[in-house]
Amino acid sequence: MTRKKPIARRHHYISQSYLARFTDNDTKKGKFFVSEVDTVHVFQTTPSKVAVIYDFNRIDIDGCPSDIAEKAFSQLESDAKNAISNIVITKKFPNDEDYNTIVNLICLFKVRHPATRQMFNNAREQAIHKIGDILVSDEKLFNHHFQKMKEENKKIKDSISFKKFKSFV
Repeated sequence: MTRKKPIARRHHYISQSYLARFTDNDTKKGKFFVSEVDTVHVFQTTPSKVAVIYDFNRIDIDGCPSDIAEKAFSQLESDAKNAISNIVITKKFPNDEDYNTIVNLICLFKVRHPATRQMFNNAREQAIHKIGDILVSDEKLFNHHFQKMKEENKKIKDSISFKKFKSFV
């Protein structure tokens, strides 16, 4: 009987393999010092205990494991670990493939950071509020877009009225 691999729940927004490069023995089990900028707290720990949030990259889609994104990220992180190792070993500027992989890792760190995610969420929320405000500014406008969505076969309840939508907004 084959054992099912457990779902990853501890999601690092900065990969452990990258953080390992800064430890005392260049491994994930090695130790390094962390300085929290906000609290000015300094402590020593391992890569597994920092830059981690439970279910941070969780995706709930029917038929897909909830850690599908986390597993996809791990492939890039593994490739980047090898690319960085190539630079350390050869002491030369990376080839095009390694360079591209490292740039992609840096971009992943940026877009996966909690502050960036919050910024994107805030922008999306503002856009939704503005669209809602526009739709409830005129009943004809609302009806036009509501009818258009029904024609495009969107799953929309007929019971949604302008008044209900306006009170919701």
